Amino acid sequence: MLLINASVRPSSIHGLGLFANKAIPEGTRIWQYSPGLDAEIDPAHFEKLSQRGKDFILFYGFLSRKSGNYHLSYDNVRFINHAEQGNVTVDTSVDDVEYPLIAARDIQAGEELTQNYYDFDNNHQL
Repeated sequence: MLLINASVRPSSIHGLGLFANKAIPEGTRIWQYSPGLDAEIDPAHFEKLSQRGKDFILFYGFLSRKSGNYHLSYDNVRFINHAEQGNVTVDTSVDDVEYPLIAARDIQAGEELTQNYYDFDNNHQL
């Protein structure tokens, strides 16, 4: 579940991006896993999906290094774009199905939220 006030807008990085509507202090929790809303898909089930279904999950979701399952968030967190030095990172101090996301530094209102995708998915293809 997205825990901050943010909106989806056109991005100079890639298509659409997620932008902070208000300033976000460093360390603020941005997102956390929400059972019953976010989908955790085991690899055996993933393999039974149509190619279109697989492509959707791989574009908007990821193969989690933590759980070993494919993860698809129900909300707009999926619009966070990749950056090698993202302003959002995983909080590995919390043991949950998926690691929560936190602000890696102070984020200004209007700034696009970015994350290094390899923080959570070794197999991601940009």
